[in-house]
Amino acid sequence: MTPRKLTRNQQLVLDRLAASPAALTAYDLLDQLRPAGLRAPVQVYRALETLGQRGLIHRIESLNAYVACCGHEHQLPPALRSATTAAKSRSSPYPPAKAASRPAT
Repeated sequence: MTPRKLTRNQQLVLDRLAASPAALTAYDLLDQLRPAGLRAPVQVYRALETLGQRGLIHRIESLNAYVACCGHEHQLPPALRSATTAAKSRSSPYPPAKAASRPAT
């Protein structure tokens, strides 16, 4: 089966994500693609949904943002690596939880 060609909006979104050094939210994409003719959030969200289903982009849930897929090996793209590293490097402001002690019976 031959893969379907991307629509104009899908190609615009994919190209913008591929060119971005950082993850972009749907509204970042909309703002950047307004000069190209995208006017409504639904245009961006539909493109993102299809690109995600095809495995061409990844959603970073913690940022509610998207990055272009870096290839078939699915190594983390730079924007995702930095977001993951930043999340891991944050230390909790709370002390570690103590194990609950059980009374002797």
